[in-house]
Amino acid sequence: MICWRNVTVHLGGLRILEGVDLDVATGEWVGLIGPNGAGKTTLLRAAIGAVRPTAGSVLIDGESHLGSLERARRVAWVPQRPFAPPGVTVFDYVMLGRNPHIPYFGTERPRDVTAVWAALSALELEALADRDVAVLSGGEFQRAVLARAVAQDAPILLLDEPTSSLDVGHQQQVLGLVDRLRSERALTVVSALHDLTLAAQFCPRLVMLAAGRVVADGSAKDVLTEQRLAIHYGATVRVREDPEAGVVVVPVRSRPGTSG
Repeated sequence: MICWRNVTVHLGGLRILEGVDLDVATGEWVGLIGPNGAGKTTLLRAAIGAVRPTAGSVLIDGESHLGSLERARRVAWVPQRPFAPPGVTVFDYVMLGRNPHIPYFGTERPRDVTAVWAALSALELEALADRDVAVLSGGEFQRAVLARAVAQDAPILLLDEPTSSLDVGHQQQVLGLVDRLRSERALTVVSALHDLTLAAQFCPRLVMLAAGRVVADGSAKDVLTEQRLAIHYGATVRVREDPEAGVVVVPVRSRPGTSG
């Protein structure tokens, strides 16, 4: 469904990505993890055409040269810090997701309105349809952002830190909604996540980036090892397996006079 082939990105004289190869199959949910500056966001932005690779290519359904309109019909993008425009209702904000399907100089059609209401229903936002997005809570706005992506009706969903500004309850809610939508709509999901325990719980496959390269790819149990997290995150942690929670990453506080 979506493949990065030897993708290299240099920006401002800095190497951000170097020779990244990654294949994500239809219906798969891949979690991108890695320390700050590892290249997670750049990898996602290369897939929507916002960053041009210095070398390599991104293939969507086997095609590497898609126009911006066709790309938007196939790939929905949820940025880390989406803008909440004041004076715009939730309904109209979600309707923005239909732009790739509305002809130039055209207006929304009945099927666009239907798609928006379906997205609002899927994210349990019907009661907020007339509310200004600027006054939504963090969890409500994140659901509106996801609804806009769902209304786009693209088979691939890219999420950049979708839970970074949410409390733990809303983090679970948002990722649970993504998981449900993936199942109901056969979505292919690639998400960058900072919380390693949440990534392990929701993403069947994890890909760890460090210094612009893929350094691990597999299940949470295989990828999230104490040694690997020490090397690439500089973190002292304990990795545990819980019968209900699965793989859990627990930070360990270094005591004065110890090295970790």
